[in-house]
Amino acid sequence: MGYVILGILALIALFALLVGAFKLFFTYVQPSDKVRQKHQGKEEADSVFMKKYPEADVNNYWWTFFLTGSMISLAIVITAFEWTTYNKVTKDLGEVKKMDQFEVEPPQTKRKQKPPPPPPPPKIKEVEDDKILEDEPEIQDIDIEEEQAVDIPEAPAQEEETDEQKVFKIVEDMPKFPGGQKELQKYLAQIKYPPIAKENDIEGKIYVRFVIDKQGNVTNVSVARGSEKILNEAAVKHVQNMPKWQPGKQRGEKVKVQYVVPISFQLQ
Repeated sequence: MGYVILGILALIALFALLVGAFKLFFTYVQPSDKVRQKHQGKEEADSVFMKKYPEADVNNYWWTFFLTGSMISLAIVITAFEWTTYNKVTKDLGEVKKMDQFEVEPPQTKRKQKPPPPPPPPKIKEVEDDKILEDEPEIQDIDIEEEQAVDIPEAPAQEEETDEQKVFKIVEDMPKFPGGQKELQKYLAQIKYPPIAKENDIEGKIYVRFVIDKQGNVTNVSVARGSEKILNEAAVKHVQNMPKWQPGKQRGEKVKVQYVVPISFQLQ
């Protein structure tokens, strides 16, 4: 940038010098006829040693041109020495922290299981026609003197399911784990990963079904939907070791309630 400005200043100075030279030239130079008429009859005009008339002698202006050029050159040199350039200052943006990369697992979609095909219709066996007996059976007359009472045994009454045996799935007050739902999630996350499953990179998700009785005990633990056998056994054992729950209530009375929890085995 500095060299460009110096070049521009030099061109301006050269242009000014040329303009001054032409101005002086056209100001002082006169036509030759007028110069001859002016000096006609004078002794210096007839001198053989005189090369030029004073009006046409360019050497008379050399000192003016020399001073003008020296001043312009000196001005350019001073400007070049005094010219300052500035370094660009870049702003410090500070330390750039790398953002941790998070892996987002795609949502697990449940595959709709196709209903099993209907069973084939049972084969109809052909049965031979009953043979007609030609001989008629003998019918004997039996005299019944007294009416004999026949005891017909009564059918056993179906036992109605009492409240003691009934298990609810949804009640007014659902059972509560000690500490609430967050503590239940913490307890389920603390399950011990079976070493054999970890060595063989076995993963899975198990849904464990159990019943909270009227006293809050965990009973009837079973696998509702499982994975590998070793993972199923570990999930059932972990649920069986749960502490007592706050039992569920229906219409103010404690009842048995069925509950299902998911347990995930995932290697990190």
